[in-house]
Amino acid sequence: MTDIPELVTLLPVDIPAGHTASNNPVTEETVSPYGILYSDAADEMSRRTRDDYCLLPGSNTKPSAQQVSNAQAEPSGPSVTPDGLPHSTGKSDSGGDSGATNNLGTSLGGGRSPTAKRDEKGPASKSRADGDEDDGGPHPRPVPTDDLVDDLDATKSSTTRATRLPADSAGTKPDSEPVPNQQKADSGGKGESPDGGPNADSEIDTTLSVDERRFLTDVVTTVNGRHPTFDILDSMAAIKNQFSDIDLEKLEDLGYLEVHEDLSRIYYTVTGDGQMACGASVATGENQGDVNEKTVHKVLVEALARSLANDRNNQYFISKYSLIDDGAAKPDLAAYDGERLALIGEAISNSPPYLIVKHFDDYNAIAAERKVWIVPNISVAWEIVRALSNAGRIGELPAKREGLTYDDLNAEIWGENSDWEFAGGRELIRELE
Repeated sequence: MTDIPELVTLLPVDIPAGHTASNNPVTEETVSPYGILYSDAADEMSRRTRDDYCLLPGSNTKPSAQQVSNAQAEPSGPSVTPDGLPHSTGKSDSGGDSGATNNLGTSLGGGRSPTAKRDEKGPASKSRADGDEDDGGPHPRPVPTDDLVDDLDATKSSTTRATRLPADSAGTKPDSEPVPNQQKADSGGKGESPDGGPNADSEIDTTLSVDERRFLTDVVTTVNGRHPTFDILDSMAAIKNQFSDIDLEKLEDLGYLEVHEDLSRIYYTVTGDGQMACGASVATGENQGDVNEKTVHKVLVEALARSLANDRNNQYFISKYSLIDDGAAKPDLAAYDGERLALIGEAISNSPPYLIVKHFDDYNAIAAERKVWIVPNISVAWEIVRALSNAGRIGELPAKREGLTYDDLNAEIWGENSDWEFAGGRELIRELE
């Protein structure tokens, strides 16, 4: 005899709480048990999805609400549906397709990162939500580029975007480049092609080959810590080896790339213009980096952070590029032992003397057990010592001699009981390896 299970009920179950059709739906004002506002959590999910899946609203995914609103309010250009499909009555010159082409546009880290969608010389074309044409002709552009819309769909005024400043202008950091997505005043808000003429399509330099854009993008992705193969501490010559046909000197001459042979290995910095040219942006912000930082600077900070994380004698909470001491200072790295500030780290690779002295004064006023200058080589350590000595912050310089180690320099400059010390980036990386 087989037991027949008792049927409990055939009635529909109640709609679970939180569903929009339930008696207790989740709204934008709902607060989680952890004190997080639902609208904030939804914005964070949207941002992470864009980063993880390389989505750029208005390009390879649906346009944001602000883009759709602006497109519908624009009388002179094609409209854009909420599904991201342009309604264009014009015809392309190449094959009669009414849709525009989309050759680039993705999102990486805190910025945009391109992926080549097709060979630029191929006959096929695809529609994209921004309504641009790939033939370089002057077509209407009703949907604003994504640099006007941040991850929370907050609109930034196009009239307040900064133009590129000269290297010696106020408001720029040493060895700095303009922030990506800044418009050039002399091109009427359009990016410029290498020959000086305005690029009618977008800020992306379509005169670069696919491999050149991919190379620049891979460098940016590696610096952002999101590349599946390359690590920021590794020599970036390995990235170049994947693109044997590209000419580094050409990218340098265009102002898109800088090559650094520091720390006994090769590193590349994609400049602000280079980031605009390839469509990928170096991430900035807390635990990401400062604006306009060179790759070598980021490598030094990351090397110290990983070295501290591997310290078996201490368990630090490490924060990078964050304000400390109630906003009194913002070092490159801060390590906490519980609630106590145990260490401050500041990377110096090519900073002017006045900035070195300012860092010294700022961090001297902060109570931390250790204060570390992270330098690529001992010559830079000597530059720091000379700047502090000339400013009267330390005594006379010791004799500079061959074979001097960081330990020797620390003992002669700071003494045994000082909270200041030098750390060599090259040595840190070797220990990590």
